[in-house]
Amino acid sequence: MKGRPSHKRRPRGRGADAPARTLEVTVDVLGAQGDGVARAELSGKTVALYIPGALAGERVRVRTRDKRGDGVVAELLDILEPSPHRVQPGCPHFERCGGCALQHLDRRIYGAWKRDRVIHALAQRGFADVCVDDAVLIGEGTRRRVTFTAHGSGKAARVGFNARARHDVVAVAACPLLAGPLNALIAPLGETLASVLKDGQRARVAATACDNGVDLLIEADGSPDLAAREALAALVRAGHAVRVAWRADTLAPEPIVQEQPPRIDLSGVAVELPPGAFPRPAVRANTPSATAFWTGSMARGGWRTCSVAWAVSPCRWRQRRWCRPGT
Repeated sequence: MKGRPSHKRRPRGRGADAPARTLEVTVDVLGAQGDGVARAELSGKTVALYIPGALAGERVRVRTRDKRGDGVVAELLDILEPSPHRVQPGCPHFERCGGCALQHLDRRIYGAWKRDRVIHALAQRGFADVCVDDAVLIGEGTRRRVTFTAHGSGKAARVGFNARARHDVVAVAACPLLAGPLNALIAPLGETLASVLKDGQRARVAATACDNGVDLLIEADGSPDLAAREALAALVRAGHAVRVAWRADTLAPEPIVQEQPPRIDLSGVAVELPPGAFPRPAVRANTPSATAFWTGSMARGGWRTCSVAWAVSPCRWRQRRWCRPGT
């Protein structure tokens, strides 16, 4: 049984000089980044193998690649004994795109893994007596915040996500997790950036689907010239966004064009967002209990950090997580 192809990683940790070997191993657990973690004897010592695409309990055939810390990244070649919790990924880009790491894991097991990551992170920081609610998994087509990667190439621009552990951009026409306005933005955004980005120039584009339209923050080197500003203004005039801001290096965002202030509803209050705001990823997460308390980020799981909210409960503190499936 073939597994998810693993792209060769860039060297990390203490170098990439580990000799390549083909091994059969059993995956012990899922690691913090969503990789399957196994143990193997290499060069006379037992080391951890990090295997993208493998699930806990699976018997797999792998080829060792680069070092990562005290362990070694391994490429998944075959799944000899699949996990009963393995499912068919719902996205056609999953095998190449680095946006998600665990779409091949059953939703219920994925939620439990997310919860365990929170418990582990809190325990590491001295919070052992904590009640952690089950993860609140948002459905497909509900994510309203995303950061695209764009790459200028001649008279075109690729818009999508980085390939896993690589700088290549996987262009997507749509992402099944995103809300409709964000998917509708991808094609016109690519056409606009084709006249904004120079050949070889890269940019990060943070997009938020607000209640009155999409808010965009483009992060790229340098400042846009007049032609680029006119192209971005045309994107707004066409109704694809209500505001576009630009941030170069570490400078504060510069508003390029704004038709109206982007707004979202927080517990019945219309709130204007500043450029680069970081609201919760889904509308359902903006409940009174979620917005009344401090919010932040912690406990990296898969390839995305999920928002957390704290609230007083009978067991000292309670934590909830809103997570998109597959991350």
